[in-house]
Amino acid sequence: MKVLTGHLTAANKHAITAILKSGLMNGKVNRTNYFISKNQDVYTVRIVLKDRGPIPCPGSELRYSTYISTFILVGDPLKKN
Repeated sequence: MKVLTGHLTAANKHAITAILKSGLMNGKVNRTNYFISKNQDVYTVRIVLKDRGPIPCPGSELRYSTYISTFILVGDPLKKN
């Protein structure tokens, strides 16, 4: 998996690969929702999670944060073993 725009952690990449291997285009892993779409060979993932914002401080209200990244699959990571 090669990230084109945005940022994906190793945990995000692992979760996205697991969702795609199961044949789904969206899913929830722990407290994070992943919504994946495909255009040609480029995938777009919208990650939605509930947090206290970019600068969390005591008393901050919980809110939904949305992060968007694009990536392509290199090799065959969806190969079922």
